Amino acid sequence: MGNKESITVLQVVPRLDAGGVERGVLEIAKALHDAGYQSIVCSAGGAMVPELEKLGTKHIVLPVDSKNPVEIFRNIKRLRRIIKQNDVNIIHARSRAPAWSSRFARLLTKCKFITTFHGTYGAKWWIKRLYNKSMLKSEKVIAISPFIFEHIRDTYSHNMQNVVVINRGVDLEEFAPEKMSKTRIKAAAGHLEIGAKTNKMVKFLLPARFTRWKGHAYLLEILRAMRNRNYVCYMVGLYTPDHDKYMRQIHELIKSYGLEDRVIIKQHYRDMPALYSVVDVVLSTSQEPEAFGRTIVEAQSMSKITVATEHGGAMYTIEHGNNGYFIPVADPMAAAAILDQILELDEAVAEEIKRNALRSVEMSYSTARMCDKTLKLYKQVTR
Repeated sequence: MGNKESITVLQVVPRLDAGGVERGVLEIAKALHDAGYQSIVCSAGGAMVPELEKLGTKHIVLPVDSKNPVEIFRNIKRLRRIIKQNDVNIIHARSRAPAWSSRFARLLTKCKFITTFHGTYGAKWWIKRLYNKSMLKSEKVIAISPFIFEHIRDTYSHNMQNVVVINRGVDLEEFAPEKMSKTRIKAAAGHLEIGAKTNKMVKFLLPARFTRWKGHAYLLEILRAMRNRNYVCYMVGLYTPDHDKYMRQIHELIKSYGLEDRVIIKQHYRDMPALYSVVDVVLSTSQEPEAFGRTIVEAQSMSKITVATEHGGAMYTIEHGNNGYFIPVADPMAAAAILDQILELDEAVAEEIKRNALRSVEMSYSTARMCDKTLKLYKQVTR
C-alpha cells in the first residue's frame, strides 16, 4: 500500500471557486500528478474546475457544499461508491460538511482519512464546536499555521498527537519579481490608474475582498491620522452587488475623512504578482485573526514591505522591524505612527527588510515545501 502506484488521493472541498482553500486543492492535485500518484477532487463545481482538469486531475461533481443533514448523509453513500470505484487510499476533506460525509464513508471502506483545518470556523456555541469537531476525527489533521494549531488545542481540548502543522505556501516561480514582464507591469499600473502624480507617492495596497472584517474602515481611520501625506492607498478586492451597502459606507468615510485624493478603490485583479510589483507597501488590516494570511506572504515573496494587524497567522510570518511590521488591531493613532515611520525609512534599511522578507518565505512558506510535506504525510498514513 506504500508503493507510489497504489496511492490514490480523493480531495473533497465544497466548491472550486476563487479562494485560498481552493488554490491549495489545485496545488496538491498538481503535486500528486507530478509525483505519479492518482489525484481526484470532489466538489459541487466552480470556476476553477477547468484549471484543475488541465492538471490531469479527475473532477467529480457532488453536492458536498450542502450543510443540509439529509444531503450530508446521502453523500456518505456517494463518496463510498467513488472510493470503491477508484481504489482510493486516502480521502482528504477540507471543510466541515464534507468531513462529516467523508468520515463515515471512510468507516465503510479501508481508506485513510485526513482533514485540513483551514480556519477558526466560529466556535462560540457548543453546537458549532460539535459540528466543527468532524475535522478532528481523522488519522491526521493538517493545521495550516501554528496559529490554527494553537486554536485547535485551546478551543477543543483536543489530543494534539494527530495534528501536524503544514504552513500554506506561495509559488516562488509565480511570485518572483525578476519574472515580471514590462507588459504585465504596465497592465497592473493601468488597472490602478497610476499616473504622473501618484507615481511619485508611496503606494499602499490593501488586497482584500470587501467584507467588514477585512478592516477597510479601520484603515481609513489610520490614513486620516497619518502625519505624512505622501501616499496613495489602493483598496483592491472582489465586490459584487451583495456588497453595495458596505461599499457605500466606505465611500462615505473616504469623503468625510477628506481622503478622496488619497484612496482609490478597484475591483479584484487576477494577476496578483504584477499588482504587488507596482506598489511599495502591502497591508493587512483584518479585524479578526487570519488563519494564515496568504497575501502577506505573497507580498514578502515579491520583496515588498508588509504591514499586518498583530494577531492570527501574521504573528508567525512577520518579525516586527525585521521582515515587516505589526500595527495594533484597534488603535489607529498608534498604527498611523508606524506607517509614518515606514514612509521615512532609510533606503538601506528598507532594502534589508525586503531581503529578509523574501528569505523567510524561501525558508518556510513555499508551495514546494507545503506540497512536499503533504505528500510525505500521505505516504506516512498509507504505511
